[in-house]
Amino acid sequence: MLTSKQRAILRGKANTMDPVFIVGKGEIDETMIQGVKDCLDARELIKLKVLESSMYTPARLPSSWPRHRRRLRAGHRLQVRPLPPEKEGQRLRRPAEVMRILLYGGSFDPPHYGHLNNLRAAAARVCPDRVVVMPAGVSPFKQGTSAPGPLRVEMCGCFAELAREMGFGLEVSGWEVEQAEQGRKNYSVLTLEKLARENPGDELYLAIGSDMLLSFDGWHRWEDILRLAHLVVTSRNIGDDPALHAKARQLDASGARILFAPVEALPMASSVLRTRLAAGEECENELPASVRRVIRREGLYTKGDEVTNESETGKRACAQPAE
Repeated sequence: MLTSKQRAILRGKANTMDPVFIVGKGEIDETMIQGVKDCLDARELIKLKVLESSMYTPARLPSSWPRHRRRLRAGHRLQVRPLPPEKEGQRLRRPAEVMRILLYGGSFDPPHYGHLNNLRAAAARVCPDRVVVMPAGVSPFKQGTSAPGPLRVEMCGCFAELAREMGFGLEVSGWEVEQAEQGRKNYSVLTLEKLARENPGDELYLAIGSDMLLSFDGWHRWEDILRLAHLVVTSRNIGDDPALHAKARQLDASGARILFAPVEALPMASSVLRTRLAAGEECENELPASVRRVIRREGLYTKGDEVTNESETGKRACAQPAE
């Protein structure tokens, strides 16, 4: 048990912290619980915010949250997981100056709620300090895109609300789009090398879908990708899919470079949405309002626009955290 003096010290340290998780109207599910545990492993001290609309209060958490793993006081929104006395001093801490950077790439043509939910699951798994959303110029897995690169970059501003909700920094980068405009190919390894140069010493993570893992050894310089970054695989069957875990062991015998994030499949694909938009549908249940505003303003995805075939990657990678 923490003493009142220890709690006061921790509250003081948390005053300048932003909430990592926000508890709203919904239930606290296993995905959030696992995300909190992972954040505690990474940061040791985190802050949670309980909204007034929530069924919970800061002093009342569900019984599924182990009491020995948390300390949450009413009005303070703190969580601390102290080590047992016999293990004190054994925790490996990241240096304060080292940041976790999660790269989330895709065509985002257009970005939809499936993309948002997929990023939510990956971020909950690794608790990044910063997320870099990178719309592809011309994806190696696809023939082209329907919307111009600069407009896809603008539409990716829809990720800002998720960043505020989860408390990570967000950068929507047009670097790969600019590379494509200059006639250069887009490969994930080149983007990761750029991030590594710009952020020496920081930890890099790359979010991918489960189907991408199964074909990962066909990626351009895939060994260098594993050297540069951890993979965060959004899988519908976390812990239960032998093929995925067998592939992970094949790619990384150490088991340290490939992580899994629990998700539940969401039947949504950008190619289907483009077809529906061309037919005059609004797709308000699938597209954030900010994305729909850009589509209407620019007249995107209308009849006559070239709609390219989308690989199964886009369909399977779009998921929402399991309830």
